Amino acid sequence: MNDAAALELESRLPCAAETPAPTAWYALWTPALPYIYLREGQRVRITRGPLAEAEGILVRTKPNRGLLVVSVNLLQRSVATHVDCTWVEPA
Repeated sequence: MNDAAALELESRLPCAAETPAPTAWYALWTPALPYIYLREGQRVRITRGPLAEAEGILVRTKPNRGLLVVSVNLLQRSVATHVDCTWVEPA
């Protein structure tokens, strides 16, 4: 490659000031959805799925999978189940 071709190629590349940080690129491709703030130990109500309308206690969150572990009383027994984070609201 000769010097003229190298200069032309360099002029087409964005400079560092024009290039957003990697986190900014990630933000462009990741949808932002509203999410209810829930704390461990908080009473919650399941709104969808086979346990709809059941109430329980939030045991822990699994944010990397979008799941919550909720302890629900069924037939006089406490059952811990994984629930999608969009299926739960504060009770």
